[in-house]
Amino acid sequence: MPPSVNAKTRQKHPYPSAQHRQSYARRTGSERAFATLKDSSSTDVRRGSCPMMGRTKNLVMLAGAVVVRNMRITDSFEAARADDERRARHGQPIKTRRRRRDPLAQLPVHDDVAARRQRDTG
Repeated sequence: MPPSVNAKTRQKHPYPSAQHRQSYARRTGSERAFATLKDSSSTDVRRGSCPMMGRTKNLVMLAGAVVVRNMRITDSFEAARADDERRARHGQPIKTRRRRRDPLAQLPVHDDVAARRQRDTG
C-alpha cells in the first residue's frame, strides 16, 4: 500500500518528539475542559440536568458553566502560585510535576523494535 493512502490519517509529528507532546497537550487540555463540564458532581450540563427548555436558555446555562469552570481553574492556579511563593520564602524547593514516562530507550518495547529492525535490515 503506498504511503499516500494513509496521508490523511497519519500523525502530524513523530511520536516521542517535543512537537508531538505539545500538540497532544493541547488536545488533552480541551478534553479535560469538556470532561469537567460534563462532570455531574460539579457542573452538570447534560440533557435534563436543569428544568429549562429551549436552545437559548440551555446555551445561557452552558455559558455560565464555562465561566464557573474558568473561575475554578484560575483559583487553583493562584493557589498553586501562592504555595510556590510560600515555599520559596521558606527556602523549600518549588513543587514540580514528575515526568511519568520513561525515556524511549528504557521502554521494553523499544528493545524489541530495535532488534526487529536490526534483524530485518541485516
